[in-house]
Amino acid sequence: MRFIILESGLNDLHSHAFIETLSWEKACKKLNIDTLIFIHKEASSKIVKDTDGTPHFRYTPMQNIKQDPISDRLHGFVYFSEAFATDCKKLALELSSNDIVIIPHATAKEVYGVSLWMRSISRKNRPTVVFIFINPDLDWKIDYEKNKVNGDFSQFRLGANQLSSLLPKSHVKYYANNPLLAQTMEYVLNQECAICPMTIDYFSSDELPNQFENTEWKPAHVGILGEFRIEKGSSILPQVITDFCNKKLDKNVFIQVKTKEESKRLQEYFPNIIRDRIQIFHGQLSQRDYLKRLQSLDLLLMPYLKHRYYLRTSGVFAEAAAYGIPVIVSEGTWMHRMLNNGFGSGVIFENLSPSCVCEALVRASDNLPELQHKAGRGMAKWRKEQSTTALVKMLASKLNQ
Repeated sequence: MRFIILESGLNDLHSHAFIETLSWEKACKKLNIDTLIFIHKEASSKIVKDTDGTPHFRYTPMQNIKQDPISDRLHGFVYFSEAFATDCKKLALELSSNDIVIIPHATAKEVYGVSLWMRSISRKNRPTVVFIFINPDLDWKIDYEKNKVNGDFSQFRLGANQLSSLLPKSHVKYYANNPLLAQTMEYVLNQECAICPMTIDYFSSDELPNQFENTEWKPAHVGILGEFRIEKGSSILPQVITDFCNKKLDKNVFIQVKTKEESKRLQEYFPNIIRDRIQIFHGQLSQRDYLKRLQSLDLLLMPYLKHRYYLRTSGVFAEAAAYGIPVIVSEGTWMHRMLNNGFGSGVIFENLSPSCVCEALVRASDNLPELQHKAGRGMAKWRKEQSTTALVKMLASKLNQ
């Protein structure tokens, strides 16, 4: 058995793809599984060295074409599916039916693209293919009352139908790490889609540095980590943080943003009286420094949009649960459901108004000891159930029968 991991989205350090690919490499090595990893052709030498990946793919799963709003969706699907198939053919691998090809960030383009690729391989040498869905199609609309998703499912269904005619059922496996996304994809594909653990790894304390690389960092009570985007509440966070700092005069806040321009705009927004209690870091932290910063926080604020995180998971939440950091999250999201299921610890707010989010943040701050105690109790269970090692063990067990 050999794992062939196609991580076409890994082209920089600014996404979860880097740490996920590191975790694939680590888990497969730990379990003595022969593994090949292929990544985006523009990946840096550091990424190549750390992941043992081979630069190859031209496009990421989320790339689109913007030329004609009427035809862009279909045009992008056809173009990128064919490009993915072409790149897979150019891998020039000597495949066998014992190989396991894994696409960790699958979209409709990869599903259909693999069907085009399989046509070029003799039937007796076609591998088992595993698709893992992390995100739904961003154009789909969610009916929360009926717990139903509406939209164009034709691209996924076409790829799945084509694969059904090319590979036996035992050689095509679909997974999603969000139970509601798995349920949705089962309907979309008209094929079984099982639930799988998240692709994430957790460093032990001896793997982390003793000091921050940035010695100017201050202790922080509340942190906002990861990319500073609209879907993660960036439009309301300045007001939330201002209100919180005015109510909690002895508390500091840490905010991570991507660019210097974002940092400057935020700094200018905050009143002078609270600026010295808010540290804004722009740029990408090394994974170890990111985790060290996370572990130094008392609370993690996650005002994510419900419609974006209803069917998606969150790597930031997973890390908070693994390291015992209480969170403040939006009602109706996957994070909310995890808290309700007994994983992690935190406070839930009903809507994304700045006043509602700030009230929840103050409540979490006031009840910190209780929240931290609960968060610490659940760390081991979360780490055991949600990790790439758990995922690799599951796949090896199911596919090696």
